[in-house]
Amino acid sequence: MTECVGIQANEAGNFATSCTKPANPGREKPDLGQSRCEGSEAYYRIIALCVNYRIILCKDAIQWIIQRRIRGRARGAGARWKALRYPTTKSVLIRDWHELTALPLPPEIEKLPAKIIRNAT
Repeated sequence: MTECVGIQANEAGNFATSCTKPANPGREKPDLGQSRCEGSEAYYRIIALCVNYRIILCKDAIQWIIQRRIRGRARGAGARWKALRYPTTKSVLIRDWHELTALPLPPEIEKLPAKIIRNAT
């Protein structure tokens, strides 16, 4: 699992990503400093992060969630993540990603199973 930290168009208009590994990919329990709150910037089950969108595995491992980063309205509030879709199959995840983001598909999506299998992690 990787984390896309930037997506940029090259001269031909194609997109390229620069990726790094997330701190705690797919672990059952968060490390110190990570959160179990799905809307948190520090959520521990991030599958892919590209610009202001990310895909996570929900805390119960029954669905993926496509989220968009939103800024806090209160003074000093940090970024939070708003859930947009809750797919349980890879084909729907891919379709929803393209509908919502207009970004290239993160490479780690190809490694996901065809559908969520409860407690597969």
